Amino acid sequence: MSESKKKPARKVGGWKIALRILKALRIPLLCLIGLIAGLAAGYAYFGGRPLYEVFTAGPWKHMFDLIFAKT
Repeated sequence: MSESKKKPARKVGGWKIALRILKALRIPLLCLIGLIAGLAAGYAYFGGRPLYEVFTAGPWKHMFDLIFAKT
């Protein structure tokens, strides 16, 4: 008799899955946004350079060359 009264398996809705994924990615996304905001503020506001240069390869190549230059 107990076999006929088993509960059916619950379906997890698409919204619940999406919310779980967003909840799991919340901290990494906030860290990424903070990194981008910090780079932009430091380069454009404190450095006095144009903001669009933060996202080009030129400044990063120059910084890499300064850090890893052979003396």
